[in-house]
Parts: sequence; C-alpha cells; structure tokens
Amino acid sequence: MAAAVKEVLPASLDSTSQPPPLFDGTTRLYTSYQCPFAQRVWITRNYKGLQDKIKLVPIDLGNRPAWYKEKVYPENKVPALEHDNKIIGESLDLVKYVDAHFEGPKLLPDDPAKREFAEDLLTYTNTFNGKVYSSFKGDTAKEAGVAFDYLESALDKFEGPFFLGQVSLVDFAYIPFVERLQVFLKEVYKYDITSGRPKLTTWIEELNKIDAYVQTKGDPEDVVKLYKKRFLGNSFFNSKKRKKDKELRIGHHPRQSTKNFIKEHFQPGARKKRESTKGSQTGSFHPYSWQLISILINKEMLSVSLRGRLQNTYPGKTYQVILPYRKEAYGKNQESYPSKSEDEDDSLTRQPRARHVTNNFGYGGRDYGGLTRFMRGNVKEVLPPTLDSTSSEAPAVFDGTTRLYLNYQCPVAQRAWITRNYKGLQEKIKLVGIDLANKPTWYKEKVSPENKVPSLEDDNKIIVDSIDMVKYIDSHFEGPALLPQEGAKREFAEDLLAYTNTFIGKAYASFKGDTEKQAGEAFDYLESALEKFEGPFLLGDGISLVDIVYIPFVERVDIFLKEVYKYDISSGRPKVATWLQELNKIDAYLDTKVDPDFVVQMYKKRYLVSNICN
Repeated sequence: MAAAVKEVLPASLDSTSQPPPLFDGTTRLYTSYQCPFAQRVWITRNYKGLQDKIKLVPIDLGNRPAWYKEKVYPENKVPALEHDNKIIGESLDLVKYVDAHFEGPKLLPDDPAKREFAEDLLTYTNTFNGKVYSSFKGDTAKEAGVAFDYLESALDKFEGPFFLGQVSLVDFAYIPFVERLQVFLKEVYKYDITSGRPKLTTWIEELNKIDAYVQTKGDPEDVVKLYKKRFLGNSFFNSKKRKKDKELRIGHHPRQSTKNFIKEHFQPGARKKRESTKGSQTGSFHPYSWQLISILINKEMLSVSLRGRLQNTYPGKTYQVILPYRKEAYGKNQESYPSKSEDEDDSLTRQPRARHVTNNFGYGGRDYGGLTRFMRGNVKEVLPPTLDSTSSEAPAVFDGTTRLYLNYQCPVAQRAWITRNYKGLQEKIKLVGIDLANKPTWYKEKVSPENKVPSLEDDNKIIVDSIDMVKYIDSHFEGPALLPQEGAKREFAEDLLAYTNTFIGKAYASFKGDTEKQAGEAFDYLESALEKFEGPFLLGDGISLVDIVYIPFVERVDIFLKEVYKYDISSGRPKVATWLQELNKIDAYLDTKVDPDFVVQMYKKRYLVSNICN
C-alpha cells in the first residue's frame, strides 16, 4: 500500500471548467468527493497504491461541466474510469476492473466459497441500501435493524474482522454507505447501528485503521445536512406535482370510460382518425405510446371483462388491436413486409419465427424469442400500464415475484427486456413500467434508492446495473445460454461489454461535432468486431448478450443520424448491415422496439434544442 501521506486533492470541476486532454493515455477516475458510489472506487485505488497511476478528476455534481456528458460519460454520472481508450461506469464493475487490471494487493479471493459469498454480498448492496433508506420513513429501529443484522450475520461467516476474513472489495462496497448511515441515524434518530452488534463494531473500527479509507471520508456534518435535505424535505415525502398536461401521459385519459376508449381506438378507421388528431387532448393516445399497445389480440384472448365490453359495444364482431409500426423495423429490403390497408397497419400480424438455432455456447434448439410467442398463441405480450406519482399502490415488493422495473422507451432497460423475452421468461419475470418524468415515490423508497431503471427484483434482492442484470438473468433462469462460459469468445465478449460506454459516448458526441468522422469511428469499431467470428452476430452464429447490449443504442443512433444528418451507419459496412437485418428477424427484440418518430423528437430535444437555447 502507498505510504500514509494524505493526498492533495484537485479542485472539483464545474460548468466553467475546461476538460482534461481525453484519451491521451492517462488513466482518470471521474469522481465526486461526496458520492458514496464514487468513494468505493477511490478507496480501491488508494488501497492498491495507485495514486500516481489513476488521476482523480472530481466533478461538481450540482453544476456539472457540459463536456463531461458529451465527451466522457453520456449517462452523466460518477464514478467513471477512463482507461485504455475506453470509459467504464458503475461502481461495482469499476472496483472489480481496477482490482483485475492494476498492480497492488488482490482484493477478491480465489477461494470458491469466499468468491461466491463475495458475489452474493455485492449483489445485495442495493437491497441493503434500500432497506435502510426506507427506514427513515417507517419504524427506523426495526427496518434499519433488519439490514444491519444482515451485516452482523455476514461478518460471522469467516474468521477475521472483515466480510471475507481479510479486507476485500466487499468491505469497500459497503463502508461508504454504512459510514453515512451511521452518522445520520445516530444524529437524527438516536439509533446506534453498532449497539448489540459486536462484529459490526469491530468491522467499523478496523476499517478506520486503514488510511486508504480514512483519507476518503467526508465531514459528518455535511452528511447530516445533505441527508436531512434529501430525505426529510418535502421532495422525499410528497409526490411530485401533477403535470398540467396530464392527458398526454402514456395511455388514455384517466377519466375516460372503457366503452368510449374502445369506441375511439378499436373500431375500424380509428387509427386513421387518431393520426389526423395527434396532439389532441382528452381521450387520445400520446403518439409516442403506440408501441405499448398489443400487436394482435383476438377477442377470444381478451380478459373476460374486456371481452364482454367489446361484445356489448359491437355485438357479433371480432376486433383486433393493431400496433402502428414502421417498415424500418424489418429492414429496408425485407421482402416479407406486408402491404397495409388505408385504415390499419397489419405489418406485425405475420407468423412469428420459431427458427432452429445452434448457438456458440453449446445450446441447440428453438429461438425462444419466436417460439414463446408462437406457443402463447401468436400474440404479442400485453404490456402493463406505466406507473407514475399518482400510482400510490406499490407492488408487493419481495413477495417472491420476480419483477423487472423498466421504462418502455429506455435503451438501458431495453437490454434486460430483450434478454427476458429471448429466454422465454415472460411468465416468470413480470414487467413494471415506470414513468421516468414522474416517478412513483415508492419506487425510490422501496425498490431502487438510486431512483433509476432498470431494476430487477429477484430472490429478495434488487439488481440495478443493466449489464450485471442481463448476465444475472442469463445465468439464473432457464432458456438459451447467451454467453459462452470460457475461452476466446468469452474474453472478447467481456471486452465488448466493457467498451459499450465508450461506443455510446463517441456516437452521441457526433451529434455536435464532425458527425461522419466521430460516428464513423464508433461504427467502424462495430464493423471490425463483427469480422472476428464467422456469423452475423458479434460472437458468431448465435445471438449473445453482447448483441443485446449494443442494439438498443445502435437502433436509436441509426434512426437519428439518418433522419437529421442523412448519415447511414450501414453504408460501406456490410457486417453492420447484416447484423441489423438479422436482429430484426428476432421477435424478442422486435417486441421491444420504440417508435422511430419518438426517437427523433426526443433526441432533437435532448441533443439539439437544449444546446441551442442554453
């Protein structure tokens, strides 16, 4: 470890600051001195003695530099690590990356039992944080007590003061939050987390003997002030104010009767009428929510109650709910794209594919993305409505049901959604749609303290990072394997997964710079990657998690660049063109695609309009 000399910390950079010379060979940790997630990586860096090899670049989270989102990390959060010409995010991924790729004491064991326990504890961190944060509003001693009793029990598993006996990444993942919670609970609720927990007491004492951690600690008074403002202020306990334009949220008008809803939207000619009245208020669909309607539902497949209403409204007729969709979903030259009548678009009523695949990972069988739909009666899944701040009733969290909390327009969440669909888990993993512009209060309190999507609730824990999530779904549920277990393909897969944030950053940066050059670099990388193994996908003949992780962003960037900049990402890139065509034959992906018009409008607002006006 480095000598116990306190590091002179650089000043935080704000909106007036110039960026460092990016991708010049310097390894940089973009951090915030007050952020517990970033503190995890900061401690790891210090403990391994990497102060001279990983430079700190602190970011003022209250006044972020514009270049940070544009040039470094499109998700605009910390921590992020710039290393080897790529950007890596997510704190748990980062501590593992720093441990594996840099010299210094090893912080994860080789012992199988300890390694497995470490992974369980790391996966549990968000659940732990959620339980304690939610205790601020309930029975603090009881609810927080359950979380800290879990730590006490975990510390009893191996001999020694730390979770795995010796200090490890697990300790560094928990201590930033325990540190803050201990201070806040004692000051505000007079609750001592160490009372009656001797193992936890010793753990905290031993960590406070380690300079690598001590040098990252914040001022307790600042913690109390921040947490009081964040968790005791009106913003935490009260729902957000309703938007005046409530009629434009996903779905139909909340006061509209089912009968009127059916009459307006389901009768023949309704689609044409809706298209001519986009933007109207009461009773109309928001034009960007059409993809949430089921592709095809015959009246025999409707619920009894809705079937009855249909029969009463239009006796003796059979009705279908059709999703308006665009030809682009099937590829520019898709011969099977059907013609459509004046009043309805039947482009998705084709027979879904249940094609035989033998992937690269030892799995031979049916393409679950198509087979599942075929077995369920050729019907696209009926998506549950999106929940917002008026949705006071939260799901029965931790009742044994596995839930995927997502937003239907979010590309990060789309990764887990596609994975779930492809593995045929529609019945085993329930979707819970979240309105990102008007989130339910209970979502932050009970599910994800970070208040973002996606989140996966399974086996009494919450998993939040999208790449960790798709790996978890692949390894913990039945269905075709989507990652090779070992060898060259697994190593290449991990490299590609680590590169995703860099790829996304380059593509998004092209919206404001030299589009053809900057976007070209990103898609040239993809073209080159597709040449490594024989087959249309990134790991060869079979689709993998790597394809699933990239496609939501490629889909959106492709639409936006083509519409706004007249730049075709597949031009001169035959591998990319084939890759897109093959993915657009997979129902598990098609069922998750967004309306291209929505993508263009959202990206114009986010990347063009705001930049001009501000």
